[in-house]
Formats: sequence, C-alpha cells, structure tokens
Amino acid sequence: AVFEAVGEQYGQLDVLVNNAGIMLAKPFAEAGIEVLRRQLRINVESVYMGMHGALPLLREAIARGATTASIVNIASIYGKVGGEQYAAYSATKGAVRALTKAVALELATSKIRVNAVCPGFVRTPLVDKQIPEQSKALGISEEEVIKKVMLGKTVDGEFTTVDDVARTAVFL
Repeated sequence: AVFEAVGEQYGQLDVLVNNAGIMLAKPFAEAGIEVLRRQLRINVESVYMGMHGALPLLREAIARGATTASIVNIASIYGKVGGEQYAAYSATKGAVRALTKAVALELATSKIRVNAVCPGFVRTPLVDKQIPEQSKALGISEEEVIKKVMLGKTVDGEFTTVDDVARTAVFL
C-alpha cells in the first residue's frame, strides 16, 4: 500500500532506505525460537518486502530517464562479526548483508544500486535501554557494558552516531 501511494503521488521512486530493525539481547542458551522469529520478521522480511515492493517504482525511475536508482539497507557490524548475547540479531543482520549482495548482483545491469551500511552501536534510545539490561544480565557495571561489550571492538572506542549512518546512506 505504501508503494502504491508513492507511485500514485510521485510516479516513481529514486531511493529506498530500509532502516527498520530490532535488537533483542538474550543469551543464546536462553533465547527461544520466538526471539529469532521476531527479529527475522522485522530485520529480514521487512528489508525483503521493502526491496520487492519498491522495485517497480525504481525501474520506472530508470525508464523515465534517471541515471541510477538506489536501495540502501541498514545492516550491522554484528552481521559480520557476531556479538555475545546477540546471536539471533547477528544472524538476521548477516542475512540482510547476504540478501543485499544477492539483489545487488541481480539488479546491477538495470542501473539500480543496492548497498548495505553496517554500523556499530548507534547511541539511540534502543541502545540506552539495553545498557542497564546488559549490565544486569552480565553482572558488570553499565560503564563496562559500554566500554567492553558495545565499544570494545571499535577502533576509536566511540559510538557510531545517527548522523554517521545518515551521511553514509545519503552518499550511497
């Protein structure tokens, strides 16, 4: 329905950014299948459906003379390296990366670019909520959660910012 409305109002679509996602921290041994299923529905199925729904409008943009159209999927560094307490989330973001690569290969000759952005932890209310949860679950201080769990493998020890992700998406 969203893409039908965009098509009716604008006639084409030049860019799609798939940015929906949830991150449920749960030790693997305690995470039931529903933890995975919920994240699959939101993190993977929504990306798949978004790209599939947008494709006719992106093709229309090319047909009308646009030199390129673009899909940008927001994945995560955890889709590359995994994360303790984030097995299901890591699996879904890895799936987004693989899906992005596969669709990019299929659409490469049609002038529709498909890329994924894989940020680290972005300081959002979602992450702020997880800090005390992880502190309790791991039995460490909130400062240690930030320093060791969230930022321990980063080059600069800093959170990725919303602006960092936005600028990258705009560039792509």
